[in-house]
Amino acid sequence: MGEEDAIGTVGMAAVTDVGEAVLTTARHAVADRTDLYVSGSLTSVIGSSEILDCALLAHPYQVHVDSPSGGVLDVPPRIQVFASFDGARSGPTKTMVRSFDMRIMSEVRNTALCVLTDADTAGGDSGAALYDGDGKLIGFCSERTELGAPFECTSWVWARQVLNMMRLEPSKE
Repeated sequence: MGEEDAIGTVGMAAVTDVGEAVLTTARHAVADRTDLYVSGSLTSVIGSSEILDCALLAHPYQVHVDSPSGGVLDVPPRIQVFASFDGARSGPTKTMVRSFDMRIMSEVRNTALCVLTDADTAGGDSGAALYDGDGKLIGFCSERTELGAPFECTSWVWARQVLNMMRLEPSKE
């Protein structure tokens, strides 16, 4: 499959609390699919959270996926500053952080907490990782508003919440 066929983007390589190597992506992109390939290697969904729109894929070890070298952001992101992502459809892209859910520093379990950026994503970018200017992981692409919406934006599920609730640590590949 080429980039034009992408249904989602791998966000990061991680390790579960039981030591299993996994890749993250958006649940809505891979739910109920058995034809999942990462860099030409067949994989499968081995866990997911509907609330967080996160799916865990079995890690095909011949595939190299970067983990956040700058760590994971533990404080609210700065607004009106650039961030970046590398989507399967959009490629390396800069975007602007516009807002975030004020509950980000709380232990909320029944709602995905989000950071909002300009609507610079495209179909197939779901699951991509968003990084701040210091290389810290901010969140994972979940959805984009419709074109022409009164406020066009992309929602990124807060990475710290995903890692905590899915019991993940960034891979040390």
